[in-house]
Amino acid sequence: MLCEPFSNHVQGWLCNLEKEIMTFSKGTLLTTMATAALGIYSSSAAAAGSSMLIVGGQLAHSHYSIHNSRGIERPSYSYENKSKGSGNVTGYGGFLEYGNKYQTWKGWLDIYNSSNMPIFDIKANYQHDKNSNSTDGMAQLGYRFGIDQYTQFDLLLNGGYQYINYDHSVWARSAHAWKVGAGAGLNVMVDRYDVLRAEVGANYSVNGKVKMHGGGDVDTDNKLDPYAELSWINQATRFAYITTLFYTRQTFDMDGRQTTSVGSTRRWRGEDTKRDMIGVRFGIGF
Repeated sequence: MLCEPFSNHVQGWLCNLEKEIMTFSKGTLLTTMATAALGIYSSSAAAAGSSMLIVGGQLAHSHYSIHNSRGIERPSYSYENKSKGSGNVTGYGGFLEYGNKYQTWKGWLDIYNSSNMPIFDIKANYQHDKNSNSTDGMAQLGYRFGIDQYTQFDLLLNGGYQYINYDHSVWARSAHAWKVGAGAGLNVMVDRYDVLRAEVGANYSVNGKVKMHGGGDVDTDNKLDPYAELSWINQATRFAYITTLFYTRQTFDMDGRQTTSVGSTRRWRGEDTKRDMIGVRFGIGF
């Protein structure tokens, strides 16, 4: 379309619209499409089964292991230093969750309805211990298959983000990474008011970075971290009470160069920080 001269106001408006469409960035378009798809899927999942808002807290014990190989590179000299260590620490945290993943049977407490349905879950989590503060968010989309009136099977896709602030690390200030993965769940109705749920899966850390003391960021290798959960869901009242035993692993495997504020270059490589966490989580669903 020829934009100038405008023969009338309609042609001018159409021309401006065409310019806006042509300059619309691909990233914005993909983000908008993904958000719309999540909204449509979540709406259909919410319509299929009642959604719950879950608020709760957690207590967890973590085992840290550190193993790194650090080199200093300058035009005149270079050297390499290897170190390793480990430790245990107990911490606490809280979480906020919304979705229909724990609304295990469509129709509140209806043990005779085990129909197939889409499921979704959105969760924000905070964990604190003396070594670090961790904040992460995770969204899950999936589908539930009714095996029989007492058993259900879930297939899930995971996507999220994790940020960790280190309080006492001598070399790292913080770390962050995107998470993508998959999981599978199994729901078994024990009686009319109680359901036992197991979920296992793994999340892949991508595009991770570690912010270092002395300036600069170091890239991390992509790592596959497993997780597992075993939940007891009680729905004897108008609220749902959910107790969960959980295990997670978080790995930041640095492999890159850091340019410090004084101009030196440090080469980091090797599996640097790994945290295995096991704990208990308690929440109330509304």
